[in-house]
Amino acid sequence: TKTQVVFDLSSFQLQTTDKKWFQGNRIMRNLRELTEDMDSLDAEVLDQRLNYYLTKPTYFTFYATGDSLVLPQEIYAYKLVRDSINRLPHVANEILKKTILPADKSLTVADSLKPKVGLTQNEANGSPINLDTVRKKVSPGDSTKPHRLITKKTAFTIRKEKGEGKIPEKKVMLMDSGSVVERAIAQARLDSSRTAKIDSIFMRSPTRDQLQGATNAARQIKSQVQNSIGSIDTYQKEFLVFEVQWHKILASSFACITMFLIGAPLGAIIKKGGLGVPFLVSIFFFIVYYVITMQGEKLAKRGSLDVVAGVWMADFILLVIGLVFLRQARVDARFFEADFYSVVMDKVKRWLMSRGYLKAKSG
Repeated sequence: TKTQVVFDLSSFQLQTTDKKWFQGNRIMRNLRELTEDMDSLDAEVLDQRLNYYLTKPTYFTFYATGDSLVLPQEIYAYKLVRDSINRLPHVANEILKKTILPADKSLTVADSLKPKVGLTQNEANGSPINLDTVRKKVSPGDSTKPHRLITKKTAFTIRKEKGEGKIPEKKVMLMDSGSVVERAIAQARLDSSRTAKIDSIFMRSPTRDQLQGATNAARQIKSQVQNSIGSIDTYQKEFLVFEVQWHKILASSFACITMFLIGAPLGAIIKKGGLGVPFLVSIFFFIVYYVITMQGEKLAKRGSLDVVAGVWMADFILLVIGLVFLRQARVDARFFEADFYSVVMDKVKRWLMSRGYLKAKSG
């Protein structure tokens, strides 16, 4: 008898996860998308470095405020590109204003032809204003002081009455040599006292509040610098991860060729053991490939090794081994037989004896 136990899982409402939630993962990306992602991460790194250089004056309130830093070449080039992109909306607005400007001018001319509110008919028509009419409008009883129509002549008369038109008389003071010396001595004493006062300010020991403020400012600067460096390191690590994945796609495809160069000659080289011995040898080389690949990727993601060397190292090593196996299969060498290695050892011993590194056995 066979017993089947069926559990109803409909209450869990399990559904297939939508693929769009995984499409941003680097494993799901193709070469073109990975290239775009690496370009975006590189731009983020340059943006963080540029912001660090631009915000440097805000870190130091009193020290080296007028100094300027020379931007590296790649950061300066990125700054030019970013500034040009930021100017694009303003350039579009400028072009739009130039396009609409003639219509605005026509509206202004049309409005200027209308009579202005609050003006007389003569003023609206542009007729000259009669001065007598203005004088009649200003009656003497409106104020305690009579109003005057300010003209060039009247204004000059008012300044003359106040005495502003008079040229001040220059007073010539004669000073003897004694007064000059006394003034020089007084000025020197004043300068020395001022210098002593300034020196006393600098020589004065800082207070507790001043020390606390300086400590807080130093901690804040350190925190800002560490945050900038941390952001740059994060983006650089992400860039290395995406770059490793980009090379891994190509390296995995090339690994199929290297494995074929290793597995195909093994059938011709190994003549004993049937299919099992070549299969075991192939598994051994696959394990070697996997270990080297994992270590290389780990070092590349950490930044201890170049990405190209870390990802492609296993392929290059197995490619050399595959070419050696291919050559041995072409000459029909007994590569996996014990007699082959005994012959090789005899050749090595004879070479060492000829060089004098080994002595021949007597008897």
